[in-house]
Amino acid sequence: MIRLTNILKEADELNSVLTKIEKATDRNSHAEALDIIAKFLNDSKTQKILKAITDIHHLVGGMPRELLQYRDSIMHDLLDKVESKHGKDAKIKINSVL
Repeated sequence: MIRLTNILKEADELNSVLTKIEKATDRNSHAEALDIIAKFLNDSKTQKILKAITDIHHLVGGMPRELLQYRDSIMHDLLDKVESKHGKDAKIKINSVL
């Protein structure tokens, strides 16, 4: 019974994360969407990196190509971590709303 409760709690948490990611990407805030994933994974180092990317984005008034590529590499790393911790289905669901 405890295992079922944990599975249901994780499913609810994932659904909440999916909703937040979808709202962030609807606002074209992709770094924020990745930050939500990093928070879901308790990855504070990646959260700090994403904050720095957002700060640079706002300071220069755009997203330099190199920074965009770096942000994309972070996205792939986060998706791999999601798969490792929560399974392939979670990775597919998160990737579908990015």
